[in-house]
Amino acid sequence: MTTLTRLRSRRRGERPRRSSSPRRPRAASRTERQPDSRCNTPDVSRSEKISRSFYAELGADGLANRTRPEWDEKIVAALIELLPQRARVLDVGCGYGRVTLPLARALRGRGA
Repeated sequence: MTTLTRLRSRRRGERPRRSSSPRRPRAASRTERQPDSRCNTPDVSRSEKISRSFYAELGADGLANRTRPEWDEKIVAALIELLPQRARVLDVGCGYGRVTLPLARALRGRGA
């Protein structure tokens, strides 16, 4: 039984049916996880190591050369044109805010 089916049956006042499929094993709780790991998924740890290694090798100069202020200004201007007057923006990306911070300043000045 899917989650959507369960929710619909609850709204109608029906009792949820038992699924005949075997239950998945329960995930380890925070207290059961290894204390030195941030996540129980090995791929996340590996991904974090790769990312840290990449940026360590790239260095500050390499990071600065990946973009230009003119490019960032064009990106911010294009985003401002696309966003409605009272829009809100949530930045959930990887980075240090090189576009988001100027965008926030521009939107603040616009009365958003």
